[in-house]
Amino acid sequence: MIQLLPEHVANQIAAGEVVQRPASVVKELVENALDAGATRIGLSVVDAGRTALSFSDNGQGIAASQVQLAFARHATSKLREADDLYQLTTMGFRGEALASIAAVARVECTTRTSDAALATHLVLEGGREVLFEERPAPVGTHLVVRNLFFNVPARRQFLKTDAVEWKAILDSFVGLALAHPHVAFTLEHNGREEFHLESENDRSRLLHVLGKKTNERVVPVAEKTDVVEINGFIFRPEHSRKTRGDQHWFVNRRTVRSPYLHRAVQDAFDGLVPEGNHPAYVLHLTVDPARIDVNVHPAKTEIKFDDERAVYAVVRSAVKHALGQHQVAPALDFESMQAFQTPPLQPNSPRPLPPALDINPNFNPFAPANGGADGTNHRSFAAQASNTGYRPTPPSERQWSWEEAAAPDPYGHSEQPPHANFAPSPQPSSTSEWVTPWKYPYLMALSEEGLAVLHLPRVQQVLAYESLLRAWGGESSASQQLLFPLELPLSPSDKSVLDAQAPTLHALGFAWECTADGLSLTGLPAVLPAEGAESALLDFLRTDTGDQPDPAQGALWQLAHHTRGAKPTQLRAEEQMLLVDRWRQCHHRWHDPSGRAVALLLDALTLDHQFN
Repeated sequence: MIQLLPEHVANQIAAGEVVQRPASVVKELVENALDAGATRIGLSVVDAGRTALSFSDNGQGIAASQVQLAFARHATSKLREADDLYQLTTMGFRGEALASIAAVARVECTTRTSDAALATHLVLEGGREVLFEERPAPVGTHLVVRNLFFNVPARRQFLKTDAVEWKAILDSFVGLALAHPHVAFTLEHNGREEFHLESENDRSRLLHVLGKKTNERVVPVAEKTDVVEINGFIFRPEHSRKTRGDQHWFVNRRTVRSPYLHRAVQDAFDGLVPEGNHPAYVLHLTVDPARIDVNVHPAKTEIKFDDERAVYAVVRSAVKHALGQHQVAPALDFESMQAFQTPPLQPNSPRPLPPALDINPNFNPFAPANGGADGTNHRSFAAQASNTGYRPTPPSERQWSWEEAAAPDPYGHSEQPPHANFAPSPQPSSTSEWVTPWKYPYLMALSEEGLAVLHLPRVQQVLAYESLLRAWGGESSASQQLLFPLELPLSPSDKSVLDAQAPTLHALGFAWECTADGLSLTGLPAVLPAEGAESALLDFLRTDTGDQPDPAQGALWQLAHHTRGAKPTQLRAEEQMLLVDRWRQCHHRWHDPSGRAVALLLDALTLDHQFN
């Protein structure tokens, strides 16, 4: 039987499209304040928004007669008809934010306009009005959102850990702060002030949000065309990361996500960043509102252009121009590319003499004494070798490399490598009869199951991942102390995430001391190399885990990507056997967490199928 849902149930369901987590509340309230003309916005968060989220601004406020209407669904002052969508200059327009927040939380709203003597105070619980009164308050709006999703327990249990939710709030706040540098912002978490930003220009806001070291890491971008105007900053190629944590797009000062535009920047950096890395940037696009559609998703983070190809071309060209203009891209300098920088001769300076050569005009290479036709050349070589300490290695003792053994014979012969190098062990292990390196990056292992072909780098990543996962679960993790500490500059947002993740990072094996600009790294997990420590830690802090089913596993898998193990030819036979035995005990021995193949099994049925 078809029936209409009760209004409060419909509001709770609809609220899920707008309010997905505490970070969504931050975004919606800040955008409303910006539309109200606020020049100062303050945020205070308790327990990553689970317990409470307090918001205040100095905007124009809401008239007393309209406060209750503001919390009704689809109530807005920003448009009147559908055609107004294509002339929008405001952040919000759907009239759903306040209604969605009130439907799933306890909300207190205190607001006052400049022409009112007293402020209006409204309290709602689950969308139902509890209190409506007047009280003294400054001009502007003050909102307190408590117990988010208190009436939707199924939704509340899907919230991530405080560290993950706090990082999502930081990401939302940083985007809004970068988009509106003329607005002053403050942000507190559990009584601690994380950000205090005054009104400033784009570059100053960039330094205060992403760190003072950012100034020497970025180059400006500026291009104006009939289609779009682009301004902002791109990070130099050496500061690219494997994670997409520092990519900020703003269209008409609105924070958006656009894989299409990201690809345009990626193409401009082609050949300048390692494969798999993402360049960082903060870019503003100014477009005629009539040429874009912002009504794509309730969250208003997606956008469509009427001519995407033209925008793509402008962005790509502008970034490439900035890279070349600031000598970031490789360039040929025909003025300075000389083999030798020879200083000019002074008038009275002595001319350089040619090098002296000691020549024996009577030397005969065919004379017997010089190892000629009498067959003494081998003895002569041996005598010379003995003087230099060289001793030929007997064939039985020589360690052959697989690259050498697998190289094609220039004469077309088909002999196999020496039997001693690849023969099975006289006493095979219980799990593997033999293990042998194939052409890198592959390793072969024979067992009762069949022939397993291992992708060695992925095997080492999986081993590191499961080691980190056990440490995450409470097991003790081996830590390597660094002989020379590594100085890592961190942005304020990175420091805040670091503080929230400190217990986890200590459990994984990280050790550090705080400094004025960041931290001094003194210890690392034993599975990570020291040369990639900075990238590993920054990628861990900036990994976007909001959409993953298990944020912890996503962050740890990103951390394991920095593992660099030895090649098969660099491992002794015992080490190869141990590696294979450890792989056999892995939970992800056939596929890694991202779904890529780690090893392939060639069993009897597969071989029979291939041969028959």
